[in-house]
Amino acid sequence: IIYNTVANIDMIKILHLISTFKIKTDTKWLMRLLPAIDKDKYQLIVGAFYDDGPVREKFERLDIETFLLGYPRTYDMRVLYPLIKKIRQLQPNIIHTHLLRADLFGGLAGRITHTPVVSTIYAQGKYFRANKRLLDPLIDKITYQLPNHFIAVCKSIREDLITRLHIPPEKITVIHTGIDIPRTDARQLDDIRRKYAISEGEKIILVPARLSYEKGIESFLYVVKILTERGTSARFMIAGDGPMKNELQALADELGIADRVEFLGFVEQIEALIKLAYAVVIPSYSEGLPNVALETFSAGTPLIASSVGGLIDLTEYNSEAVILVKPNDPPDLADKILQALNNPEQMRSMVSAARAIIDEFLSTEKVARKYESLYQTICRFTTP
Repeated sequence: IIYNTVANIDMIKILHLISTFKIKTDTKWLMRLLPAIDKDKYQLIVGAFYDDGPVREKFERLDIETFLLGYPRTYDMRVLYPLIKKIRQLQPNIIHTHLLRADLFGGLAGRITHTPVVSTIYAQGKYFRANKRLLDPLIDKITYQLPNHFIAVCKSIREDLITRLHIPPEKITVIHTGIDIPRTDARQLDDIRRKYAISEGEKIILVPARLSYEKGIESFLYVVKILTERGTSARFMIAGDGPMKNELQALADELGIADRVEFLGFVEQIEALIKLAYAVVIPSYSEGLPNVALETFSAGTPLIASSVGGLIDLTEYNSEAVILVKPNDPPDLADKILQALNNPEQMRSMVSAARAIIDEFLSTEKVARKYESLYQTICRFTTP
């Protein structure tokens, strides 16, 4: 196989393939990353398989070319022909794929058009796909053979790729996603205060998460029960929607805490709500490097999280930045939340440590340079 790579390229063209232009894990990250990529050296294009959305408008305002293929079914092989046609028209130097649909069809199209493919892997293990299908094992076997290189967003994903899927270690680079510290939007903060009747000095324990099993919300409800029995006056909020909504609300009723925990549904201005919280809790059973952890760091809010995935990686930068807890251990999490509520000085130290991590290691600009370095390497040498 001869790939479309040359030793010296003045302008490298990167085609990012995503499932949808709606806001999801990958598109939230790309909205931060792509503006930080050097436009004098890289031409960026973003294509989606189905569903227009606000992300497309954001990219186009940045003069990033976009296209929508319009094939909503996950395994619709008919999309391959128009995708190949588009790739031959655009002639990208690299196809960068994000999530299942893009990994599968972008990988196949890359092989057919002799274009190198890099795939970012955001999740791992048995929880890494929300909708499980009978064909998944076969699709995985095919899909993970297609990329020339993988980006793992945390170390545990790299290990999962090596041990579970037998990917050669040299084909995997760990690059943590990044974030920047935003300027405070006083209007958004005021809007959130009014909407949720948040009073000055109120201690809110916030779980921003999709309501699905791997996020550990069921375990968190038992934590609320424990803390309620201990007389804790904190206010508990869960921001997010998902397939377990009715089940979790029923459990809250059963535990007698329906009046203590607020299910907010999808919160559009989630960053403002995170900033107003006393602490953010991530009680997940499995994670990559969740956007919400980085958003919590950038908002200046303390983070209490399960010791899984990229959440462990964050503590390797500075162990004081996150309070880690055992996954699915309500008493341990309850103890750590109580510790946080009673130690505001420790919370301030955690915020300082988290901000330092962003400044020194995880600013979007610094992470973008790592992506650019990898793109240069792939263009210089690609193993078929």
